[in-house]
Amino acid sequence: MNLFLIRHGESENNARGINQSRKADPNLTSNGLRQSYALAEFLKKGDHLSNSESFTLNVNLDELYCSAMKRSLQTALPVSETLDIKPEIWVDLHEVGGLYFFNEYTQIEQGYLGLNRGQIKNIYPNYSIENTITDKGWWFKNKEILAESNERIESVKNKLLEKANQNTCIGLITHGGFISVFLSLIMSLNQKSQVVFQSHNCGITCLSFREKNQIIVQYINNHCFLPKHLRVCRPNCDI
Repeated sequence: MNLFLIRHGESENNARGINQSRKADPNLTSNGLRQSYALAEFLKKGDHLSNSESFTLNVNLDELYCSAMKRSLQTALPVSETLDIKPEIWVDLHEVGGLYFFNEYTQIEQGYLGLNRGQIKNIYPNYSIENTITDKGWWFKNKEILAESNERIESVKNKLLEKANQNTCIGLITHGGFISVFLSLIMSLNQKSQVVFQSHNCGITCLSFREKNQIIVQYINNHCFLPKHLRVCRPNCDI
């Protein structure tokens, strides 16, 4: 199995000014949409694959998953249309912390329900919607703590490992914090060491899962397909 971890395009939170309040579930910016279309064209050309794979595979992605956050859903759309693939919403791919906003009255990082099932069906009729997304939404608690994030991402990792021996290419459109924690878990890094992996908006990380539990890191944070003015890194992670 080849796994492609793809960060979403630039969101309104990524682009917000220092005095602007954080949105619980921001949309993509216009630059984020441009990044997403550039990503889709890059995947269509098969440039994310190795030379041997680009000649032997019939499709550039066998499966495409995204989180239920707006920025991930929106990034998946041009990819799904360009590759003619049906995205599946996998709630556990959401960003570290989940959906929340800072409530100035209670001084609590308060949870936000997110898009509900009907809203997603209306906006994205071709997406496969996970059963945990209800008519009320999908996030039913306050901000997720790091221990909960690690447990959730470990569960995603284990589900993917079950497919390790399959000859398949899987794309996950997810989030910078998720990708960083996922790579730390794969590499058995101590989370307390605060190792952070850089992921530009729409950057791609490729891992190959082989027999006998071998994992090959093919590349990390490939964003060479983006024009220079669209190469946007994670906040506070630039060199």
